[in-house]
Amino acid sequence: MHFLRAFSAAVLVCVLTSCGSSDGPVDVENWPSRPITISCLAAAGGGTDLVSRLMSKKMGVALDVKINVVNRTEGGGSAAINHVAQLRRDGYNWGGFSESLLTKCVFGHV
Repeated sequence: MHFLRAFSAAVLVCVLTSCGSSDGPVDVENWPSRPITISCLAAAGGGTDLVSRLMSKKMGVALDVKINVVNRTEGGGSAAINHVAQLRRDGYNWGGFSESLLTKCVFGHV
């Protein structure tokens, strides 16, 4: 359980740093204090969706918070990427992306 909490904290750091600076101070001491949402670029039942849902269940238990997965498949997944990029970077809005994220950026879809 300790490993999963540490892993979840590492994921948060990656999410916050990979998306640029936060839009204000993030209360790390009390994080998470509300549900987290993962915007998955894949359709329900696909590999990325499955991994997002399995990880959300395990991390939700470790963090003692509900983690919801929302499938945003429009634009071949670009909708999910753009949605997450426009949200406040506070650790509560994550992206459920696969390696296909790279091609979206290369082709200018995001």
